[in-house]
Amino acid sequence: MTRENVVATIIAGPGFEKNHFMEYFTQNFPEAAKNASVDNIGSNGRNGVSEVMKRTLFTRIIQDASAARDIKLLDEFLKHVGKDDGLASYGLNDVKNAALSGAVETLLATDTFFRERRAELEEISGLVRYKKGTVHLMNSDGDAGKQLQALGGLAAVLRYRTS
Repeated sequence: MTRENVVATIIAGPGFEKNHFMEYFTQNFPEAAKNASVDNIGSNGRNGVSEVMKRTLFTRIIQDASAARDIKLLDEFLKHVGKDDGLASYGLNDVKNAALSGAVETLLATDTFFRERRAELEEISGLVRYKKGTVHLMNSDGDAGKQLQALGGLAAVLRYRTS
């Protein structure tokens, strides 16, 4: 399960079989079972999946996973800022220049920056994706998003120094 980078598991279904499966899961995959939840639903198949996705449990798991990913990505960026190793860039002009040179490995932007400067972000993210970099949009309401917004809402982890 760790090879697949599973963040959480929801075991859901009508009846009691889900509880038996949770016991099996706990015995055979104890580490993965720590992040597993059991939920009772009224139907199975596509309707059951839809029902699970509408539940607050599913929403909470998705939000927690997203927040954890945001924090991890921002920590990586801040690590480079702290080291002053030249592998971090922030601010529109610096990030755009890094993207033009193909140096951006990971582009970080807040949803606020996206709403306010969409055309510029789309241009930069296109450059980053063209050079096989990744683009990550953060929620400005989360802790990591608030920190990134304080830096202007746009930052990048670089593959190599640009200056």
